[in-house]
Amino acid sequence: MLNIEQILTEFNVEIPDGKKEEFVKKVLENYKTVAEYQKVTKKRDELKESLDNVQGELEKFKDVDVDNLKSQISTLTTQLADEKNAREKDAEKARIEKNVSEFLAEKKFVNQFTEKTIRESLITELDKDTAKGRSIEDIFTDLITDEEGHEIENILVNSNGKKKPFFTNGGSGNNGGKSGHQKLSEMTLDARMALKKKDPELYAAMKQDK
Repeated sequence: MLNIEQILTEFNVEIPDGKKEEFVKKVLENYKTVAEYQKVTKKRDELKESLDNVQGELEKFKDVDVDNLKSQISTLTTQLADEKNAREKDAEKARIEKNVSEFLAEKKFVNQFTEKTIRESLITELDKDTAKGRSIEDIFTDLITDEEGHEIENILVNSNGKKKPFFTNGGSGNNGGKSGHQKLSEMTLDARMALKKKDPELYAAMKQDK
């Protein structure tokens, strides 16, 4: 590629020796070579293409409701958190139910209704924050004993296979407890009907004990 002096020489234009340095300086300050021009032009075209691409991407969001989008994201985040918590609670409930089933497998209850009631109560208590640090045995003991620590009657079967007495005679027994009829009358209708269905023998005995 020819420089400016060579081009001028081809056209028989001579620059005085004392002016050549100043002439070259002026040319460099005010003009660029073809290569430099092409380089600048290429950069300009690349920048324009980049801006066009960005503009195209922005056009996609022109009609997007930003507030609605934020709301959807917030709702989705909440739903995911709720789903995670629900899965964790289900897993914990399954773990508790498994432990309770294994624990009660060695216990003998007077009837299925009593066993179901104790099972549900045990699961409920174990799921509470107050159960932290306590064993199933401790909570089970609380459920089957009274305030004085005596085992509540008619929950577990004696070692000889007989039901433990549920009531005493009109408060005249050793424990001074209520009669079977009194206890039966204090039960709700649903509870009495459930007891009658599950254990008709016990229901009849309680009804006759006045």
